[in-house]
Amino acid sequence: MEAIKAFEAAKATAWRTAADPALLELCRIQVAALLGDGPALEGEFDEAQRAHLDFAEQFVTHVAGITDADVDRLLQHDEPIDVYRFISALYVLEFSRRFELVTAAVLA
Repeated sequence: MEAIKAFEAAKATAWRTAADPALLELCRIQVAALLGDGPALEGEFDEAQRAHLDFAEQFVTHVAGITDADVDRLLQHDEPIDVYRFISALYVLEFSRRFELVTAAVLA
């Protein structure tokens, strides 16, 4: 139970500390779509949104492939602390979605 409480606290912190919760929500939708758990995002996105969505895609599909250029692209739109918070929140979002999918499959 302690682990679940800590995880729920991490998710709440991710949303609370996000520099732009609307942008984080777009990335949450992107993560779900990439994991086969929702429709793909469609529409026009500004440069900042595109940088964050592209980063989220790279993070989910091949985190080891993230480059300095990927991070620099985020830094064009956010302060370093906000990029750190975004990446931390993205980690929590991705992990929680994967955990929920696995849990549903195992307990089904």
